[in-house]
Amino acid sequence: MRKLSQVEQNDLVSLLIEALNDEWVAFLRYQIHASRLRGLFKDPISEHLESHADDEKDHASRLTLHFYSHGLPVDLDIPGFKPGNEVVEMINLDLEGEVAAIDRYTKIIELCEDIPELTDTRMLIEDVLVDEVSHQDENAAFIKAKIEERAQSMSGAERVAVASTLIKAADAVDALGLEEFADKYTKYASEV
Repeated sequence: MRKLSQVEQNDLVSLLIEALNDEWVAFLRYQIHASRLRGLFKDPISEHLESHADDEKDHASRLTLHFYSHGLPVDLDIPGFKPGNEVVEMINLDLEGEVAAIDRYTKIIELCEDIPELTDTRMLIEDVLVDEVSHQDENAAFIKAKIEERAQSMSGAERVAVASTLIKAADAVDALGLEEFADKYTKYASEV
């Protein structure tokens, strides 16, 4: 039975704390974006974002409880937290956050592989990863719809930023073996 080296243990703790920080950032970003959109568009979009915020808050709470049950320190450090100001920017920031979360959770799962005492950690992260992939997919679809609505008014820099994020999303799900999502995001990027 394999055991984690000290370096791997440190990496795992660092990644888990980084994941917790990112879950709180995602929660805050979704909440702030939902509040800002409430004045601009009304219910459907803000309700969608509030639902994602609830999921992210649940993830953060579950991770925190998991840390305490394993005696891990919980230090939050959220530098550079920046919410967006307009719809495509907001959703693009949310999508970037989901791409980063998927990458991080994949690394955590790899570190926990074949280590029986980390089975609960791996299972928790795998469960959270399912939500993150779903959020990424919904955000990508939403960005695509918004781009179609305002294609004429988007600047070149906005198009490049969105296309870049969609390509990163495609790479993240492709690494998980979800080719249908990867193909969809690549197509969206090409249409930007």
